[in-house]
Amino acid sequence: DDRNELLCAFRRDGGTTCGVDEGRLWLSHGLTRRDLGPIPSMPLSADGHADYNISNIAGAALLADALGVSVTKIPEVLSQFGAKLADNPGRL
Repeated sequence: DDRNELLCAFRRDGGTTCGVDEGRLWLSHGLTRRDLGPIPSMPLSADGHADYNISNIAGAALLADALGVSVTKIPEVLSQFGAKLADNPGRL
């Protein structure tokens, strides 16, 4: 929940967060927000129903950002990864 008070307070102090608001994933650096796209368009989210994977997606976006991956590349990958069985072998 991108509107969670702990996340809001962390952003006010300049922190980086990633959360869901109105069906979209948002990456924030302080008070600057970047829309990473609609959750249902991210294959790993199972059309927005797999809450555990949505949490994993947010964590992956934060890690990619921390590693310096372009904020334009992150949503591109999130909209594609998991669409093919070969993307995540061994999963049901």
